[in-house]
Amino acid sequence: FAKHAKTVLVIFLLFSFISLASFFHQWLVVYPISHPYGMAQGWTEVSRYLLETKPNYQQIYLPERLELQHLVAFYTQYPTLDFQKASKVWWSDYQNKYPDILYLDQLPSISLSPYQFTSFDKNQKLSSSSLYLFFTSNPLPDNRKTVKVFYNLKREPWLEAFTANEK
Repeated sequence: FAKHAKTVLVIFLLFSFISLASFFHQWLVVYPISHPYGMAQGWTEVSRYLLETKPNYQQIYLPERLELQHLVAFYTQYPTLDFQKASKVWWSDYQNKYPDILYLDQLPSISLSPYQFTSFDKNQKLSSSSLYLFFTSNPLPDNRKTVKVFYNLKREPWLEAFTANEK
């Protein structure tokens, strides 16, 4: 082994360098484009929009998946004490109303006033005093008035902000 120690070391260092380079390429180049939601991409822009438009609406509805309440709270700088109070209600619901679910993010609805994190039914009645932000991959109602569309790095629409279309 002593005779081949330098060769083994060179091979090990070369393998380590290639592995590290591959990892950083995947993390910095490939993954942000192929899995933007896992990287929480776009939520800075969405949160800025939420802060700008929040005074115009009584309720703002967002998808319940991906634990968005944490992203929205972080990016909108939601007051920590208010978030803690709301999370106590979530925990109570989790323990009392839905004992069969395994995780908080499986609750059917989570409130973080004025934000409501819930599932969306394309047939539900829309309110003009509410803003709805839902993924474009979901079926969206025909009677909506699109207010803003958010695009991913591939320049594809991924989230749409809409309200009731009052004609």
